[in-house]
Amino acid sequence: MAGLFIINMRNIRNHLIALIKRPTPYAILSWHYLSHKQSPSVSLHKLAFLNAWPNLPRIGWGIIALYSYGMWFAFYGWAHLWKTWNRLSRNLLELSGISRTKQLCDLWRLAFMLTTPPIDYYRYRLYRYPTTKWMDFIYTHELPSWHRAMSPNLSQRTIHLLSDKAAFAQTMREQGLPVIDSIVISQGSNVSREHLFQQSSLFLKPLCGSRKIDSYGLEYHSSSDTYTVVVSADQVMDTREDIMDFFNALIKKQDYIIQPMLSNHKALQIFFSFEVLITIRLITVWTGSKAQAVSALIELPINTSSNRVYAMPVDIEQGIILPIEETVFSVLNDKASAVNHLAGNQIVHWPELVDVAQKAHAVFSDLFSIGWDLAITPDGIRLIEGNINWGVAQHQINNPLLMPSHIQHLKI
Repeated sequence: MAGLFIINMRNIRNHLIALIKRPTPYAILSWHYLSHKQSPSVSLHKLAFLNAWPNLPRIGWGIIALYSYGMWFAFYGWAHLWKTWNRLSRNLLELSGISRTKQLCDLWRLAFMLTTPPIDYYRYRLYRYPTTKWMDFIYTHELPSWHRAMSPNLSQRTIHLLSDKAAFAQTMREQGLPVIDSIVISQGSNVSREHLFQQSSLFLKPLCGSRKIDSYGLEYHSSSDTYTVVVSADQVMDTREDIMDFFNALIKKQDYIIQPMLSNHKALQIFFSFEVLITIRLITVWTGSKAQAVSALIELPINTSSNRVYAMPVDIEQGIILPIEETVFSVLNDKASAVNHLAGNQIVHWPELVDVAQKAHAVFSDLFSIGWDLAITPDGIRLIEGNINWGVAQHQINNPLLMPSHIQHLKI
């Protein structure tokens, strides 16, 4: 019993250390939770709030909640409020004519009545809606608590398969789904010349990585029989010795996989002059008997030397690209002007792509929602990976598209 108590106290301590470094709450705390007649969306936010730390005793959950919300109400909330209002309120006044005084009141309500970072007022364009509708959105600061609460029976098998890219690919291949062939290089091993220099372009990424961190393309130039690796915008490696040393240094830290570098279907490649893979982020939810696609984005690379993308919404039924909405953020306005001419194009092989994602989700029926990454290549659809803790913000910039699917299929 004493040993179990020590382990629990260590868990509490580790979570508290993480919270000290986290300036935002881990879930929404709202007076709406006390209402006898709660809307389905309020009930879901309350579920995420109450089940944010399922592996801790309630006393540990209480300590974390007191610290997190205490710091938010005493300091962080006010700091976020002032910084956000001072930075963006003039832009919204110019864009939509909403007074800075009204914005300040709205930001206060969002920050302290819903414990949500004020930046989401502008990111989600909440000024389009009455305050009663603000709980109809899923917010980034709730992650991963939100996803965990929506899938209370998540198995270790699912966690393993969606974390280990090689195991995932093998399981999907057994289901007859189109995946990417890969070679696993174990941590501490030395990658060989035969692995790297195959007279073809390759992609190397961590076996259990995410968000393309520490992932690199090895590009082959057939005209000169040479290879290059773009490490950053100002660093390119072009000698075989340097390339091998670079990848061996990475593999000393973790397992890696080597895959063929995918290319875009010609119907997609016309979007850009440079050849960087365009991916589709498609969200499916489990309805109880099958998976259903509910939201999608096409992620268009900004350039060849970074992982940043233009995320354009896609009509889930027809696969037609929709425009990026204008916001107060100049970066997003630049994105809109750069790619909105692509709106109206229909994505090739869309029905097949949706079908692949829905069939893949059937293998993980204990997980309510999955964010799938897929590519459309000259050889057809390729299923890249599935994500448990997928980002929600970009799917809700045009509309609060995600909450209705949660309410319907979770039967709230």
